[in-house]
Amino acid sequence: MDFRVLGPLEVWHAGTVTPVTAPMQRALLATLVLRAGDIVSVDAIIDQLWGPEPPDSAHVTVRNYVQRLRKVLPEQVLETTPPGYRLRVNRDTIDANRFTDLASQAREVAAANPVAAAKLFGQALALWRGTPLSDLGDAPIQLMQAPRLEELYLNTLEESIEVRLRLGWHAQLVAELTELTGLYPLRERLCKQLMVALYRCRRSAEALNCYRRIRSRLVAELGIEPGSELRQLEQSILREDLTLSVPFVRIATDQPGRAPAPDELPAPIGTFLGRGTELAELRERFSTPNPAGPPVCMIYGPGGVGKSTVAVQLAHELKASYPDGVLYVDLHGSTTGKAPVEAAEVLRTLLNELGAPETTGDVLAARAYRARLQGRKVLVILDNAGTSSQVIPAIPDDPGCAVIVTSRHPIVGPDGATHIHLDVLPPEQAVALLGRIVGQRRVTAEQHAASRLAALCGHLPLALRIIATRAATRPHWPLQTWVDLLDDERGRLDELSTPDLDIRASILVSIDELTQSTRQDDRRALELFIALGEVAVDAYTPSMAAALTGWSEAAATAGLEQLVDAQLLYSPRPAKYAMYDLVGVLARERAQEQPTEHGLGRARLAAEWYLAAAHDAHRTLTGTGLPIRVHIPPNRTTGFPDRSSALHWLDNELEGIIAVGTRLAATRQRCAPLLTAMLRMLAVYFNTTMQWAQRSALSRLVLDTARQEDDRYGQGVALMNLGVVASQRDQLAEADRYYQHSLAELAESRSDYEYARLLQNLTALHSILGQPQRGEQYAADALHAAREHGYRDLESGALNNLAIIHLRRQEPERARGLLDESVRVAKAIGSHYQLSTALNSLTQVYGAVGDHEQALRCAQEALRTNEGVGNTRQAIECLINLANTLRKLGRLDEARQRYEQARERLAEIGTREQIQLNIMMDHLLRDDQPSAA
Repeated sequence: MDFRVLGPLEVWHAGTVTPVTAPMQRALLATLVLRAGDIVSVDAIIDQLWGPEPPDSAHVTVRNYVQRLRKVLPEQVLETTPPGYRLRVNRDTIDANRFTDLASQAREVAAANPVAAAKLFGQALALWRGTPLSDLGDAPIQLMQAPRLEELYLNTLEESIEVRLRLGWHAQLVAELTELTGLYPLRERLCKQLMVALYRCRRSAEALNCYRRIRSRLVAELGIEPGSELRQLEQSILREDLTLSVPFVRIATDQPGRAPAPDELPAPIGTFLGRGTELAELRERFSTPNPAGPPVCMIYGPGGVGKSTVAVQLAHELKASYPDGVLYVDLHGSTTGKAPVEAAEVLRTLLNELGAPETTGDVLAARAYRARLQGRKVLVILDNAGTSSQVIPAIPDDPGCAVIVTSRHPIVGPDGATHIHLDVLPPEQAVALLGRIVGQRRVTAEQHAASRLAALCGHLPLALRIIATRAATRPHWPLQTWVDLLDDERGRLDELSTPDLDIRASILVSIDELTQSTRQDDRRALELFIALGEVAVDAYTPSMAAALTGWSEAAATAGLEQLVDAQLLYSPRPAKYAMYDLVGVLARERAQEQPTEHGLGRARLAAEWYLAAAHDAHRTLTGTGLPIRVHIPPNRTTGFPDRSSALHWLDNELEGIIAVGTRLAATRQRCAPLLTAMLRMLAVYFNTTMQWAQRSALSRLVLDTARQEDDRYGQGVALMNLGVVASQRDQLAEADRYYQHSLAELAESRSDYEYARLLQNLTALHSILGQPQRGEQYAADALHAAREHGYRDLESGALNNLAIIHLRRQEPERARGLLDESVRVAKAIGSHYQLSTALNSLTQVYGAVGDHEQALRCAQEALRTNEGVGNTRQAIECLINLANTLRKLGRLDEARQRYEQARERLAEIGTREQIQLNIMMDHLLRDDQPSAA
């Protein structure tokens, strides 16, 4: 819940407003909210609601109000605690508390980090919605509490403005302060701040007029003179001497002569290419005039991505537009072995480039720097920044100047700054960069090796330059030689180094910042980074990170986001995170330095998390659970609201599941039961999506692991899944061999679910092979096993398979009885998958006996049911059965429409797997066979 008093009283729950319409109930709720957590006596409530003359029935009325409030509030947070009532809620559910907390945090960091303080103050002030409790009418609480809250707001607002003035944002503050002094004409601090902002904008006369206006009102309305600070400020403006009261101000009488235009810009890189989109956006920012201040462009991204290269390239393009010079400073914010340059030293360096004499004192240096730039057109490059405190003092405020800042982390700049993120190069540009350095003929001659080499460098410009430079010095080595050297991940980072450049050192800068930090958030982010390296998959989610660390999902999200800010991860979409390729190599290196049991434990935690989520996905897809032999950890996933979300999750996580399984198997700890359970959970998904390569890869992983652990059950499950793949590929003899081997391995597990499912697959296979007697025996055995052990979904499937066999024998009545029972079982357990299958078969039975109206009803219901399952093959069968039924009823136009829909679905499948189209077409145009589980 969210209680808001900084404006009209509001109660929010789950993103919507909970109306509290009665005015006195609102007054009662406001009384309790403002003293949340405390016991408020009935007498105190009466005093807040009616003042010194309450009605005689006040005690009864308060009790009635409380009862009504309890009915309105969506959560039971209102307690009766003698001698009154208490609102038991968390402190941060009340906007006034959040306001004061944010303001306190801002005050704590204001001296050391004014940019962070400005951001925190801004978050606090954003909670203000107008006059507090303005909808309570004349209730005494409004008269007593609203002025207090408004004063809290104004004090915080003034502190926020003070911080922003320190940062040099005076040009943007003039309009805001002008409005505020109009609303609060007697607040001297606001007037002082407006005077300072105007003076810094070289509007001294207006600043002095502000003083005269407030003095006139104070004398006329209150009979007092302005305070000493305001009077001193007026005198400072008259003397044009604001050294103490206004840091960083320009002094018009202190203008040195113009020095020669400096040009400290490094030479551009001759092999530069690409970055067209980013450069176009930056050019647009510089081409748009902004009278409030200079263009400021912040370029950030991971180490080695080419931020400095882009900044220098852009600066050379813009150089002619800044005739008064180009200043360049390397701030060493992310330089191995060098301490970041302090802000004062940055200013001294810039002043030296401008030809100014040596200046002592930070304030004087800032004054001299801004004075030198006044009225000039100078481009300033602040390269390799680490913190905003290095950058902010060096940003000019003259609109004729411009600034380009590069940094590894995003840095908060002044209002209106443009932030550009640089990512690794697209594959084609990465290969082109190799060609620029090693020679295009070598790249053309070995195109595959060049593409592979670029991929092994993670498409990172620095890595590409290192390996291309090394390759250029060995012109007789084929590019494939470098591919072979980098292909072994254990030595890849060693190969990506020269005496001057080192990828590992570049990445370690970000890691070392976390290692050396004393902040708990940084230490936790480092712990998470190592945990992710121990798992080593392509992508991560907050749920997985929470499972790996034991943290809450909110804490895991915060850690992931911090690693994104450190450029050790990137986020391709919300709630999805991945490591840059070479960062992942270093993460796995760091993980190997941890005790062995850490990696073993994390791999199992990841696999268990995947299993829990896959179990939820299976239940969502089928409507039923699946009995398994391993424990599924609770509370590892929030579940899936619908089939689409489950399929989407499986599509995105399948590669991660296989990668974690491979990692777990490599640890040599006992894991066959866990991997076997995962394969079983994915069976329905694989049947739906026909992802043969992935199913085969996971099945062979399970088979190899189960053989090493002498786990016959796991071997049987893996062999059965390999048989399913062979069957779907129309390799029927091979499928039978897999199934028979599986049957032998599962012989000791006759009570198991997978044994019964294998019998169903054998039923379908032998019916297709023209061996109906063996198929019938397998179907009868499957039905017996399913009924004996309570596998209701398999019971429904076995009944369906037996019915199809009887239908092929031209025994439709017996088939219908079996299918009616299959439908009843499927509906009883809520299995959409089995229900759709049974209804589809029932359509054929009614068609065989000539009851086409009943066949039509079954076909339509089967199609509707399959929409909740999403089995493409079954959907096509439903459409063809429906079309055949409509044709027999003489409804030819509708029949043609359904045939066309079936043809479209076949074409859709064919684009993914051409061979599957042919198999499906051949299967559906001949008599239907029993279906595999």
